[in-house]
Amino acid sequence: MSAPNEGEIAALKKQAEGLQRSLSAVQERLEVLSRQEPTVQIPRPGARASFLPLLAVGAGSSVATALVVGVLFMQSRRSEIPDPPPPLEYYPAEPPPCQPAAVTPPPAPLPPVHVVPSSGTGALTVVCLPIKCDQVIDNGQALGPGHVFNRPVSAGRHHLVLSAPNGVRKSIIVEVLPDRLKDVRVAMDESPKLL
Repeated sequence: MSAPNEGEIAALKKQAEGLQRSLSAVQERLEVLSRQEPTVQIPRPGARASFLPLLAVGAGSSVATALVVGVLFMQSRRSEIPDPPPPLEYYPAEPPPCQPAAVTPPPAPLPPVHVVPSSGTGALTVVCLPIKCDQVIDNGQALGPGHVFNRPVSAGRHHLVLSAPNGVRKSIIVEVLPDRLKDVRVAMDESPKLL
């Protein structure tokens, strides 16, 4: 390690003298503040930032801590408040031209299913989930609202039309075997699945 040269020593002495002056100024300010009630200075809007006393001397704070904070504050650089950015310019944009929505005709109704009676009878159970159907129709005959359990029907092909209070309407075809129960569970939400 080399010995410090005369220029470095002079710079260190000058810096020490500046710190000593700052410390003296802080001590004087502390004496004034200890005799006054604490106040806070707030700069006016648009005014340049100036020295703001950031020393708050409370009942339990030590003088040494206040001195160190004051010296550090005075040594720190104070920056100017930057000018606000220029206002944004808005240019109105024309909306795209309106085009009428394409109208699709409703689907044609399904042709009626002609049921060929087969020998024997079976039973039919229809359960609508997650909500009950408000109407169950079997081959054009209303079976009523809600779930249908173990309803005796003729064996053969059955065209079921189910509608729910949420507006969903489904049409399915099932085969009922003689002396058997046909269990049908239908999801009456927007999905097209059978459960």
